[in-house]
Amino acid sequence: MALDEYWSQIKDHLELDGFRKGHVPKEKAENTFGFDKLYGEVITKLYYDELEANKLDIVHSSNLSIPSLPITISLLSWKMKFI
Repeated sequence: MALDEYWSQIKDHLELDGFRKGHVPKEKAENTFGFDKLYGEVITKLYYDELEANKLDIVHSSNLSIPSLPITISLLSWKMKFI
């Protein structure tokens, strides 16, 4: 399930002051609730689905932060590109 499919499933259940239930704009929801809160569950599921589909094992999992390097992450292909 891609993020757009997931958004289609959850958008009808979102409530935010000033908007009718199910009519909160995507950008407003992401800014108000936070990307992690909206998509964290599905991103985790996609991650583990990809590991299983490609028969990969996690060797080490940790948070990586390299402030001096700009990092782009493609959620659709699950590849990280350091530029």
